Amino acid sequence: MREKEIVQNICIPELSTINNDRCADADQILPSDPVEWPINDYTRDYVAMYGYKQNKNADFSKSKRQYTDKTRMLTKNIFNRKLANGELQPRSWLVYSESTGHIFCGTCRLFQTGAAQHLVLNTKGFNDWKNASECLKKHENSNNHKTCVVLGRVDKHLIQQLDEEMIYWRKVLHRVVVVIKTLASRGLSFRGHEEKFGSNKNGNYMMLLEVIAKYDSFLADHINKVGNPGRGHTSYLSSTICNEFIQIIAHKVVSKIIDEIRDAKYFSIIVDSTPDISHIDQLSFVVRYINKSGLPVERFIKFIPNTGHKAEDIFNVVITTLETYKLDINDCRGQSYDNASNMSGVYSGFQARIKNVNSLAKYVPCSAHSLNLIHLQKLLGSNSNCLKIKLLINLVSKLSLTLKRDRLNALSILCIESDILNSLDFDDIINDFAKKKIEAQSCLIYLMFHVL
Repeated sequence: MREKEIVQNICIPELSTINNDRCADADQILPSDPVEWPINDYTRDYVAMYGYKQNKNADFSKSKRQYTDKTRMLTKNIFNRKLANGELQPRSWLVYSESTGHIFCGTCRLFQTGAAQHLVLNTKGFNDWKNASECLKKHENSNNHKTCVVLGRVDKHLIQQLDEEMIYWRKVLHRVVVVIKTLASRGLSFRGHEEKFGSNKNGNYMMLLEVIAKYDSFLADHINKVGNPGRGHTSYLSSTICNEFIQIIAHKVVSKIIDEIRDAKYFSIIVDSTPDISHIDQLSFVVRYINKSGLPVERFIKFIPNTGHKAEDIFNVVITTLETYKLDINDCRGQSYDNASNMSGVYSGFQARIKNVNSLAKYVPCSAHSLNLIHLQKLLGSNSNCLKIKLLINLVSKLSLTLKRDRLNALSILCIESDILNSLDFDDIINDFAKKKIEAQSCLIYLMFHVL
């Protein structure tokens, strides 16, 4: 996938008549002077697809050349070729350089290879106006020029084909992102017992794609073509792609949260840990700050497993996490935890260690946490019918058994911070996905040619 987010509505050399009015903004991407063109694949792709300005309306005064009989200069007549039947055919490949006063063959300058790329019309430019008609006719009838014209046309068609495929797959990915954002924001499960369209056990992710397909002919056709062919076939509907998007979206959500914290500058931290059903301790890391609207907000950042219960261990993990996100502990103005001695101890507790680093980080015991523990213990220990509560707690604990750590963190962030999730732009998410794929392919190509 080529990097060519470029100006539109530029004409195509040798394929249509150049319209200089439509090329008014071309200088922002491709210089109007052919001497300044960067000769590389990106320029070739751009010119093959959008063309270039011929500068036919430029000031030709610099093209003056003194001959023994008289002074000659470039005229607009040279930009047209007179056929045997008297018709005029535009030389859309010809381009004038205002800096040198010479004319160039734009097509050959970009697409010529081998010894022919050193010809005057391709390199230094042409200004022999006395013999211009004969020389230009010889050039445009040469095999080298014709080959370059064909290369330009082939490149254009290849780029058009790539663009069509890119648009097609972006439409597919747009629908995939819609489904992922919908499920993640509501904390619903994704996968079922089998990954197959048409099955009643394929889970919410595929089920929602099937529902959309009932009212979307594009997605319906795509699923019918490539929905169930198995591994090795590209569909961008698989659980692997789904997981990649979950990670990408979660990363964007966290990045947006971190940017808001940096804008706010000052923040407070809230951490708490509890073991899950597999006896792995999960430390939740939450940051509280004032947003641009002047309202206090609390944002979940991540789960951190196996931190240990010692104050020193928790302190090291928190400091490391803040450093990972480039947040300065000296900007911390508050800390809130439960009343356990390892957290609230005034001499060697976690809050005391934070104060040793930053005395402005005031400690406030979490009364809500204590109140929640009292109510929960009372409900679970009573004789009342609390089966649903017990099942819910058990289900949440079991999530750590069925989800990998990264996926658990990602889905937790997307569910808890659903307001930020819903504010993300679809195109930005898809662009990040495409960039990741390009980086992976570039790495693979490097390994193939330089390592393996």
